[in-house]
Amino acid sequence: MTRLIRAIFASIMLTTSGLAAAIPITFDTLSDLEAVTTQFTGLTFSGATVLTAGISLNEFEFPPVSGDKVVFDEFGAIEVLFDTPVFSVSGFFTYTAGLTASAFDLSDSLLDTDTSDYFNNLALSGDAGSSPNELLSLSSALGISRVVFEGDPFGGSFTLDQFDFTPLTSSVPEPSILILTLMALLLLFVVRAKRIKGHNIQLMLALGVCVFTVPPSYAVQRVESVVATPALVFVDTPTSVRFAARVAPDDNLIPASVRLLQVQEDGRLAVAATMFDDGSNGDSTAGDLVFTTELNVQVATPSVLRYRVSVAYRGTMRRTHSDIVLVRTDLEPFFSPTPAEKLVSSEGAEFAVDEVLVSLIDGEGMTTAESLAASHSGEVVGFAPTANLYQFRVPSATIEALDLVINALLLDSRVTMAIRNYTTDSVLEPTAAGNDAQALPAINKTAYEQMRASEAWDLLFDAKHKFSPVVVGVLDRGFQRHGEFDGVAFTPGSTRSDAGWAARPGCSSGSKDHGTAVAGVIGAGNKAGGGGAFQTNGVLGGVTDTSADGSSVPYKLDTRRLGSTLIANQTLISRMVNAGAKVINMSFGGSKKSALPVDTVIVFLNPGAPAGTAAALATLVGGTVISAGSTRVKLKVNATTEAQALVHAATLQAQATVATARTERQCFGASNATFTALTNFYRGRFNAHPDVMFVLSAGNSSISVADSYPSNINADNVLTVGATDASTDAKTAGAASFTNTGAGVDIAAPGVSVYAPTDFTAPLDAADYRRVNGTSFSAPLTAGTLGLMLATDGALELKQLRKILLATATKNAGVNNISGKVLDMGAAIEFLLIPVDLFMIVDTSGSFRDDLASFRAEALSLVNELDESGLNIHMGLAQFEDYPISPWGAGTDRAYNRVLDVQSIEDATGGKPIIDAINALSVRNGNDFRESQLVALIQGATGAGQTIAGHGAANIPAGKGATFRKSPVDSLKPIRIMILWTDANFHVKNDSNSDLEPVIGYPGPTFAETITALNDKEIKVIGIGAGAGAINDLRRVVSGTNTLAPPEGVNCDSDATIEVAAGQPIVCPISTSGSGIGEAIFNTVIAVVKS
Repeated sequence: MTRLIRAIFASIMLTTSGLAAAIPITFDTLSDLEAVTTQFTGLTFSGATVLTAGISLNEFEFPPVSGDKVVFDEFGAIEVLFDTPVFSVSGFFTYTAGLTASAFDLSDSLLDTDTSDYFNNLALSGDAGSSPNELLSLSSALGISRVVFEGDPFGGSFTLDQFDFTPLTSSVPEPSILILTLMALLLLFVVRAKRIKGHNIQLMLALGVCVFTVPPSYAVQRVESVVATPALVFVDTPTSVRFAARVAPDDNLIPASVRLLQVQEDGRLAVAATMFDDGSNGDSTAGDLVFTTELNVQVATPSVLRYRVSVAYRGTMRRTHSDIVLVRTDLEPFFSPTPAEKLVSSEGAEFAVDEVLVSLIDGEGMTTAESLAASHSGEVVGFAPTANLYQFRVPSATIEALDLVINALLLDSRVTMAIRNYTTDSVLEPTAAGNDAQALPAINKTAYEQMRASEAWDLLFDAKHKFSPVVVGVLDRGFQRHGEFDGVAFTPGSTRSDAGWAARPGCSSGSKDHGTAVAGVIGAGNKAGGGGAFQTNGVLGGVTDTSADGSSVPYKLDTRRLGSTLIANQTLISRMVNAGAKVINMSFGGSKKSALPVDTVIVFLNPGAPAGTAAALATLVGGTVISAGSTRVKLKVNATTEAQALVHAATLQAQATVATARTERQCFGASNATFTALTNFYRGRFNAHPDVMFVLSAGNSSISVADSYPSNINADNVLTVGATDASTDAKTAGAASFTNTGAGVDIAAPGVSVYAPTDFTAPLDAADYRRVNGTSFSAPLTAGTLGLMLATDGALELKQLRKILLATATKNAGVNNISGKVLDMGAAIEFLLIPVDLFMIVDTSGSFRDDLASFRAEALSLVNELDESGLNIHMGLAQFEDYPISPWGAGTDRAYNRVLDVQSIEDATGGKPIIDAINALSVRNGNDFRESQLVALIQGATGAGQTIAGHGAANIPAGKGATFRKSPVDSLKPIRIMILWTDANFHVKNDSNSDLEPVIGYPGPTFAETITALNDKEIKVIGIGAGAGAINDLRRVVSGTNTLAPPEGVNCDSDATIEVAAGQPIVCPISTSGSGIGEAIFNTVIAVVKS
């Protein structure tokens, strides 16, 4: 009827006006997220912001009418002002709240209105019978000067597309026409109101306000991780880059919506590709919430390409974006092999007499390198781009001439390093300490039992955890195509077989399977037991799916054979990073010759040497046996100088059973100068890749790690691993007899009798496995754990990864010489999975006015601290003053008000609602000197609500407690924490601080009732307060919930003082810091997973 009357009215007015053609306004020429103001001639918009389909707009729910751009009500209503009055206005609207369109004239008198037919007309989840893009129109021959489109007053509730308006030109009407016009206007305004249909409304009358209630959603709508493989693309080389994004589970996820976006140089986003979870386009497993696409990338110059992943959910307007993932582009690494005739030796190390390795400062590149090489009549013959490392070949024929070039280069301020190009065989050796002889039953689980690997595997299996893809690199020698790797994924370019570590005559027999064992410890995957009773699984391969024939962890191994020289090895690291490796294991190294013991002799026996030969030789020289194998014996001899040891070696060499006898210093060790050069080389390699964790074996020479390389390097992205013995209990394990020691060791892991795949000969049987010893195997147990942590939570940053691994390790004073911390894989994985829900309750009564600023600073710091902790953390917020009953409180006060329910810190758009809620808090009254802390605690815990007869304004609605999460696994108890901020004493049930007590006692709970309710919900309470009375009351509640400081105590304000001693209730002063409390919560979780 309304539209009919409007049509009649318009027909009448056509006799008085001349109408121009309608002018369409589309927003496709504008940029995504651009504010619309005066871009269109004759119009001024306010409150309108552009959204682009597939980038910021969820086009599955809010489809554009045409093109790919719409505008939305970002902050509230959208208003349009016309420079010249117009006759009509129309547009297509998709909305989530009832929508009203209003037209006004120059005097701001209402001319016309139109309202939506529904409350929600989204394409997928709109009201029954609705459809998106409903046309709303306004018209008036009197001339429209302003229109307002209003949905939810807070904004974010509708999109507008294809906005049209028709200009108006006036003429003079006849009097009779004016009468008809007035009659039409009257009729129009009488009947213009219409029923909004198709939506059920639930009304709640409270203080005279009508509230529409919508069931809240507490799902974590986010992209958990994005991995680009390779992450380095070489210039002028077309490369297929695989992007894999792990999306958090959510019933409202629209699988077809996932897009890969490229961030342009100006910051704008463009859709690069659609991502899939259906087994196509590079996706490995359909339906696992890892969305994948393959994108061909080719660039002409070195640069950094930036990408995001965009996801849409039912019922939402804005898309969820991931963090940025980088794909670097650079020149391809290359190097020139060193001719054998150019190799020379000095002090036991071999290097090219005419080559220098040079690193340059940031900002200097190939042009500078070529200039420097030319200044010494040389040329650049190798380049590792990720490390800005260059291989110079210069015309030097002697060591002295080479050193002159090196010293001259080091004088240039652009040069950060200049060293010889050493050969790998002369300066590096595998850090294995020998293998046990094979003997059935060979399978030995002690290493996995000590690090609690099965607990981690079972937990992930029981939780049906969805994993992120992960690549773990192994730089080594001695890789074989072992049956354990059948079905295991390797990156392109991985070394699958090689000759192994070369023997050093008289010193070591080499190793043809060292890399096989190291890689097997990380990722062996013989899950089906194809080899009978001898199958094993590496750390990553141990989490099997229900079919028992494939791992549910989407991991790849990147195995690379160490090259012949240092420059070759650096190009390998570049390629491993390019393949996506975030963790790289390096189980090799060298020692400073002067640090090696002077009393150690290495003996190789002749074939057929009888049993007991090792003991007899030791007796001959007045020594003892350190280790003994079938062909190689290591003896401690009676010597205090190297000369004395050489005499003993000569004595041993003269024996018929001995093939060779050499001192350890004859065999191994670098001069001080070489040691320093190699340390600098590796420090530069690690610094060049700050987003990669390098896991190093500590070494097996029983010396300080300070005297071994590269394990002597301390950096945030380096973990040096010592070896423990074969104990099954990390609490009582001891240090292995051979392990290097010292403050530079970061963590210890099993290194004795580690069961691993070794020298392979088909068919797979017992002879293909051994129990191996050495820090060589402690390191990959750690590297595999780091890989599993990244697969469990792909969003972990390196600093989080390191902190969690070390914090969850088992403390053991018996291994203080190798860090005092033993790897605990079970605790590390439990830390990542355990739900930690934190509900902050803050006093906003008048007395807290002077503390509110401190609270905000502390709370915001706490949010950021916990957000960066790696915890599976959700947060919520509540406030209290007191009941609005005199004298306890005033009319606007509340005894409890949930401001924000427990939810993920980041929302679907990347914002942090908890921070917005904290910043929006303001103080009210709370008339007397006590407040409703206990009421707030019990309501936050139970959500029971409360009705107070005769005081309706004081009622607390039910269902407003904190919505704590349940654990995905029965064995994994969630951690629930409330933090209570207050500066006032607590009101308790029927307390005497009331003039009204004879009529109504204080209607709150007692301490006992509150503590019982908290304990029933397994909620811990942390107190932050000011004033003796408040502190005492806080202690009573905190003690009642057994929230006690962990063994290291609590440093409330992050200074040098522990304010809360171990075992005391955690109550801190208002002056506390958020980082201090955040650390206390972190340590509380650690205590739980270690209990």
